[in-house]
Amino acid sequence: MKKVLSLLLLVVTLSVSNDVLAQSPIGKRAKRAADRSKSRPITHYTLKKKFPKHMKYISVGGGIGAANYFGDLAPRLNRFSSDIKMTRTFVSGVITRRYSPYLSFRASLAWARLRGDDYSAKPSRSEEERGRYIRGLSFRNDVKEFSITAIGDLLPTEKGYMRRNFLNGYGFIGLSVFTNNPKAKAPDVCPGCEGSAGKWVALQPLQTEGKKYSTIQLGIPMGIGARYRLGDKLDLSFEVGYRWTFTDYLDDVSTEYVENTSTLKNDLARVMANRSAEATAASAGKNRNIDQISPYPIVTDPNSGLPYVQGNEHGSSPRGNSGGKDYYIVTAFHLTYILDARSRAPKFR
Repeated sequence: MKKVLSLLLLVVTLSVSNDVLAQSPIGKRAKRAADRSKSRPITHYTLKKKFPKHMKYISVGGGIGAANYFGDLAPRLNRFSSDIKMTRTFVSGVITRRYSPYLSFRASLAWARLRGDDYSAKPSRSEEERGRYIRGLSFRNDVKEFSITAIGDLLPTEKGYMRRNFLNGYGFIGLSVFTNNPKAKAPDVCPGCEGSAGKWVALQPLQTEGKKYSTIQLGIPMGIGARYRLGDKLDLSFEVGYRWTFTDYLDDVSTEYVENTSTLKNDLARVMANRSAEATAASAGKNRNIDQISPYPIVTDPNSGLPYVQGNEHGSSPRGNSGGKDYYIVTAFHLTYILDARSRAPKFR
């Protein structure tokens, strides 16, 4: 009985002590802190703790590099064949937002010149290359591109830009919209189109294959890169990017020659559609020696009155191959500067 009374007395004493403590200033502060902790979402707290807002930052910069085209006017049929002589310039301006330790988003404005020329094919190397050489087409395309890409880093940036890694690898993928306006240099002798002779002319309005295509196209930029920390706020990156497109007309070449050239828009379109019999490579300005290289006869088109090599289009080199889309590859260096989100003007109240 004494043990039971002692236990009851202990419980009453603890209960009274707890009530007294709860009413004290210390007890009230503890209760408020506990209530705040219960009402705070765990996921929100976790995200803020892992990568708080003040550790996110914006960087701006630019890039310069090289662009290489791959398509119907590449020297060889291989999808990864190109000619170093056809390499042209790539420049860009970028703005990047660090979103999480591993993820950033980048917006980019870029310009790239693409080039292709059948004159770069080697007729002695293969039957296929000889066919391309005889075809005699060429182009250049000044592509203007806007893209949004997601960048995933190999190593995390967990504690803000001041403690980022000195060397990091990354991959990227996104969506781009770009202008597509291929041009070619008209021959010095241009029957019926003397005003365009020797000039670079836009090919899309001419519809040299009798088909329409848009001058605005979509693409998917993707690639890999490496980023090196030059200073507290300065990074140097090198990346290789693949620009997969949804068009086969980066070079104005995709399908077959128009059978009846009288259906083409004008004399300039007829001249630019089939250039197989031209003695001089227009863009290179060199003699093609076509009569010595071609096994086919040169005949006159009864509709246009223009000469062309008869038979090559049925052999190893039709005008184009619609079996695949055109694309280009960019290799570039990027220099970016980090804008410190904390260095803002104070708010006055």
